[in-house]
Amino acid sequence: MHKTFITLSGLVWLVVGIFLLMKGLSLITTGYADADQTALLLISLGLAIGFVKGRFVLSKTVKRVVDRINSLPLPIQVSQVYSKGYYFLIGGMILLGMSMRWLPIPIAIRGTVDVAIGFALMNGAIQYFRAARAPVKS
Repeated sequence: MHKTFITLSGLVWLVVGIFLLMKGLSLITTGYADADQTALLLISLGLAIGFVKGRFVLSKTVKRVVDRINSLPLPIQVSQVYSKGYYFLIGGMILLGMSMRWLPIPIAIRGTVDVAIGFALMNGAIQYFRAARAPVKS
């Protein structure tokens, strides 16, 4: 049951990550259809930032959530899986993403940010999947 919730957490991050990555790539390639090198530079920058953020920042969040899930007694209720702070963090990230539509932020920056966050979430998802496959510590 613990592994199921850890895997589901990873799937959520993976789906959202893929969505943001595709959105960011679309914004960049649409905005720079005639400037391939600029688009490639922005995509590479977003991927590099996303890799670092996923590997060194989001990995701490994944570890906290995995430890929390593993510490829950069976049967686990969905309302127990995440802390209130985690829900506020997710809500804040959604509001930030939505606000980028209305703020005068250049398409290139929006696209690069979406690529970075999407790739970071995908890296975090992989860490969830690894944690779900790890042997249970007794």
